[in-house]
Amino acid sequence: MSKLPLRVFSPFFLVLVLPLVSCDTKTCTLVGCVNGATLQRDDVGIEEADLTNVEILACWNGVCSKAAPTLVASGGVNCTFTGSIQVVCQLWVEDDGKVAMNLFVEPSAPVQNGDVYQVRIVHTDGTEMFEVEQAVTYTEHYPNGEECDEEPCLGAQL
Repeated sequence: MSKLPLRVFSPFFLVLVLPLVSCDTKTCTLVGCVNGATLQRDDVGIEEADLTNVEILACWNGVCSKAAPTLVASGGVNCTFTGSIQVVCQLWVEDDGKVAMNLFVEPSAPVQNGDVYQVRIVHTDGTEMFEVEQAVTYTEHYPNGEECDEEPCLGAQL
């Protein structure tokens, strides 16, 4: 029996044998996320002139944080919240002079369907300018894919 050179079998080896020894490992990204609710509005009922004359209150199940927006040198609006829950807020003035807002509330404990969120904007004279109160149903998100995330991130829109 004659021996054939190894290079004659190499393509067959790769095609027939490698699928049999393939790994079952998965490659996952490490994108993080947090549970909570997002509010996005093009008009929150205040004018640019009122930006520094309001207080914003954001609540989750009665636990609240508040902010008094301030103008910063760059022309933006600082919306820093203090209180028991984390809140991230962006305010800006649209071309028509209306104030738009993106706001994210991160609860201080595990979330569940039926949680109640409230966002209020009140003028310093006591006039309520904007309010949303809503019980939510969360949507599951798997930023790294269902096969990689042990638990979903839970998010809701207000």
